[in-house]
Amino acid sequence: MIKRAYHVDDSKTSQRFVQDTIRMVDPKLELKLFQSAKDLIAALEGCTPEQIPEIIFTDQAMPEMDGIQLLKWVKAHPKYHRIPVVMVTAESEEHRKKRAIALGAELYIEKPIQPEQVAYSLELAESKNAGAGVSRENELHFTEESMDRVGESTALLPALTPDNFQTLKRHLHTIKGGAYSFQYPVMGEFIHELERVAEKIEKKGLLQSEDASAIFSKSFDYIKAQLMAIREMKPVQFDVALLTKAISEFEKSPEDRAKEKAKHHEQGQGPKQEKPAGVVSNDGISTRIQNEKLNHLQDQVKKVIQCKNKLGHFSRMLSSEFTDEGFPKDLEKILEDLTETSGHLMDFFISLRVVPMAKFKDFVNQVVSEAGQKLQREIQLKFEMDETESMDHEVLSRLETATVHIVRNSADHGFDGRVNGNEINCIVKREEKDRFSVVIRDNGHGIDLERLRASVEKKGLFRPKFTESMTPEQLLDLVFVDGLTTRDEASEFSGRGVGLSAVREELKKLGGSIQVTSEKGKGTAFRIEVPRLFKL
Repeated sequence: MIKRAYHVDDSKTSQRFVQDTIRMVDPKLELKLFQSAKDLIAALEGCTPEQIPEIIFTDQAMPEMDGIQLLKWVKAHPKYHRIPVVMVTAESEEHRKKRAIALGAELYIEKPIQPEQVAYSLELAESKNAGAGVSRENELHFTEESMDRVGESTALLPALTPDNFQTLKRHLHTIKGGAYSFQYPVMGEFIHELERVAEKIEKKGLLQSEDASAIFSKSFDYIKAQLMAIREMKPVQFDVALLTKAISEFEKSPEDRAKEKAKHHEQGQGPKQEKPAGVVSNDGISTRIQNEKLNHLQDQVKKVIQCKNKLGHFSRMLSSEFTDEGFPKDLEKILEDLTETSGHLMDFFISLRVVPMAKFKDFVNQVVSEAGQKLQREIQLKFEMDETESMDHEVLSRLETATVHIVRNSADHGFDGRVNGNEINCIVKREEKDRFSVVIRDNGHGIDLERLRASVEKKGLFRPKFTESMTPEQLLDLVFVDGLTTRDEASEFSGRGVGLSAVREELKKLGGSIQVTSEKGKGTAFRIEVPRLFKL
């Protein structure tokens, strides 16, 4: 049963009616009343975990802070975003209802509220609160991966092209999916809106315009602020109103924008200089369509192969049972044709997924350059790779994610306190027909095994008796343990304790692996092995 509920409405009459209806349904419910959203927030922030309400009823039209603003605050706050919120309002427009539901409202009820609607709300809240929650560990994994994707997307902005714009959109889509999965609908809806604007930017050929770059840059700042808030369990500190205004300005028609620029010029403000608009080539459009349809095509290829395998099993059964009949042979001939066709289909699908490995070299250069600039350290990158090689874009994407973690660890930990003489070597080789090895080696301080052992024991991940019996190789492997970090405080680059663990898990899903070797005072090396193609 639901024990605690909050209700906010600036009208005492409306509040009294809602209160009486709730009491009629559940007289034992502990109900707290507020006449402003800010008062409710203050009470919520003063709650102990045991006092947090299990459901919130809110009016929509209120002064200072309305119901939608309250809903967004609750659903963006890591401590309270799972509380079911029910909108009880006189606003009956369909677009308002859709907006509230999209932002995470459980129900949208028009006044006057009825007892059966209250009962349904309480049942819904009880069911949601009793459901399986998401572990803090998985939530941190989500923020870690998303921070990396934001960083990679930001690095693309200075030279946004039709090709790397697809990478940016893929990162946004992945973060959005995670936001909805972990019940942060405010972030999900914002990214959904940004994706819609991104489509317009692409269609207008404005990828390299200053306005588009500014919108993406500010949007990534906002997404990063939300992710950091989730990590720190604090409310989001970011004024999204200015960003929303910038997006709405960008969406004005070219004619209106031209008129406004002319008006500003007449008033002495001068025209705003812009870079030439980017042109989306036919090849760029083709790439965009491929990426939009790729997941659907993959599903269809899987189904064809599964049907072929089932048909093969069925054909063998018929052949053994009806040895004197002719139709099993006819079926075998059909199966041979299907096998050949599915093979061609697989080859075609692979040709869509494969991208040149030269992109990986450019990506690593960007990551090393960004790390060096932000940490104010000179880092020299040496790269060995056959740039004519190619790889499945899904494999390459996860390889890039792993590389970000490794390079940042080298730059932050390995070169700590050292401005010059820092070097990272990256060697990519084709080991077998369908496998690559990637070795990323730095000449940093190396991993201090005793400090690593102390960190493991301090965090209670392993008992001292167990770690004392470990070999140096086993101790080194602990860098992949979830929650382990030798840093006392997390930075933008490292110290959050979830990166390498998530990397190993993602590589395992691909059929890949990662190992580490290190020598104190001489450096650390990570060896990654991945398949060339992502298996269906």
